[in-house]
Amino acid sequence: MESWKNFLLEQEEYSKDKKSVLYLGSGGSQEPKRFLENKKYLELLEAWKEKNRTDLEVRSYLDKKSFEGDLDKIIGFSAGAYKAILLAQAHPEADLVLLDPWISLSSKKFLQERGTSFEYHGPSSYLLSRPNAKKSYLKDSLVKLGLMLPTDSGSGHAKSFSHHMQYLLNYFKKTN
Repeated sequence: MESWKNFLLEQEEYSKDKKSVLYLGSGGSQEPKRFLENKKYLELLEAWKEKNRTDLEVRSYLDKKSFEGDLDKIIGFSAGAYKAILLAQAHPEADLVLLDPWISLSSKKFLQERGTSFEYHGPSSYLLSRPNAKKSYLKDSLVKLGLMLPTDSGSGHAKSFSHHMQYLLNYFKKTN
């Protein structure tokens, strides 16, 4: 009985040490405070934290804070992918997950060096259809990284923001 209690205490301490970060995109519904006020997202993230035995800090894509200590996962959604990539450069021990990411040309070199050691989900037609996507060569970056074919136009409807958000929901449901 005593060894079982020690085991449970060790597991509890281990889970306190595991930390993950989620960078959200630029939409108003993705502002961290507002995002976490949504019961659907809050319950999903809480269940994910419990199952994965990790703490999860939700940050804005504008967040400039660094992170001390080791990280388990760095998750970047949409415009938050850029900050996730920057943080992953400083934390090579962490798993990098990109969800329907906005990948700039400046991020391409790091991702090419990292090779296949990151998880990718995307792209949505919504993200590829944004006016800034054409200016920033988003599709070109994704093609050069081997994340999509040149003939691909993304999944879902180009005007469907909810399909874009579905990448975030699906990741946390799938890994829950």
